[in-house]
Amino acid sequence: MANDIGFKHDISPEALELAAGYPLAAHAGDLVDAARAEFFGAAPHVSVIGCGKIARDVLRVLMADSVLPARGGGLVAVRYTVCGGDEEKESYERGAGVYDAFLAYEGLRREDYLPLPPVPWKIEFASAKEAEDAAERAATEGAVSVAVYADEDRALNAAAAGELQARTGGSVKVFALAEKAAPGVVCFGSDGGRAEEYLCRLAYDRHKTYAAEWMPGCTDEELTASAEKEIAAMSPVIAGSNVMAALGLRTKLLLAGFDLAPAGGAGDASREWEEAYFAGDPPRYGEGTLNGKRKLVYRNADLGKDGLRGRLARQEHDRWNAYMFTCGFLPSTRAAIASETKGKDMAGGRHGNLTTFEGLVEFRRIVAAAFSKSEEATDVIRYDYQLADDAAWFAARAGLGIVRAGR
Repeated sequence: MANDIGFKHDISPEALELAAGYPLAAHAGDLVDAARAEFFGAAPHVSVIGCGKIARDVLRVLMADSVLPARGGGLVAVRYTVCGGDEEKESYERGAGVYDAFLAYEGLRREDYLPLPPVPWKIEFASAKEAEDAAERAATEGAVSVAVYADEDRALNAAAAGELQARTGGSVKVFALAEKAAPGVVCFGSDGGRAEEYLCRLAYDRHKTYAAEWMPGCTDEELTASAEKEIAAMSPVIAGSNVMAALGLRTKLLLAGFDLAPAGGAGDASREWEEAYFAGDPPRYGEGTLNGKRKLVYRNADLGKDGLRGRLARQEHDRWNAYMFTCGFLPSTRAAIASETKGKDMAGGRHGNLTTFEGLVEFRRIVAAAFSKSEEATDVIRYDYQLADDAAWFAARAGLGIVRAGR
């Protein structure tokens, strides 16, 4: 998609607008234990109804962003009922369906891989009526229930969404790709790309900030030129990964009982957020600043603690896994991870980091041994911490502040 920042991703701006404004975690309310960033209760249900690229992107963006840690461990398997055509089903089969089929393969030799991660979804394809009935049934069961009408025919979306809204009386959260619809229906797809632009700006700041850690002593001009060159060279999958990471910041805040809001308003809770987030797990800072913020320093011994910070780092890795699976990627074998590629084969759709959070510890051990490096040098877990560690700074850069959820 086109944007002023330069990320050449392939995600529809309309899908990003919906997910940025109304992430699934925003509907969870009292079903989230904010102290532990865990969801409890019946698994949420999402119906996606419609044909076309936007409908396909709505499904994959929601699947990749709606990653909810479950009470007691693991991930909530969000239920998706999808009504589309052959292209929508084929899109799933080329994307998330690749890993779903991989897990179901009877000849899978799990011992050849690092621990295989779970998927945060259950998906079925159905008719429009069946998808609407599933949404109503989920609401009756007390589950968070969402229905998204995202067909290319916007008038059809508005009419069908209005009917479901009238029938359910608000128990189902109803969205329509339309300019206007009946009261109670939330319309999306007309923001002119503003949500996408914000997410790309946040992703740019994130990339530039952490690129600075690899360029000590560089000038801002050198840093900017390097970051922009790297962004321009990104494949659509990697560019999309950066944008989706930015999208995921709000879900993390919501899981912890916070949210984003325009800066300067009442109720700023940035300090409360950092007190809760870093409680029992304070950050380690180095000397000076990088790209205008204090430099964070990571050590393996600091990673993986069972506090809010560690839990949201796990959620970030699970979210990245989900995104890569929606792009059709599969885990690499242990042997491939020990090879020159470290298991990263973008053309072949394989990645060595597609494992559980704990599996990343084994990943760094394998790579350290294969390349005669220290495990500090081969660790990748620290990257799951960075965005939330600097959440208040990133929010301020985007003209936003952190507030208590629901304000």
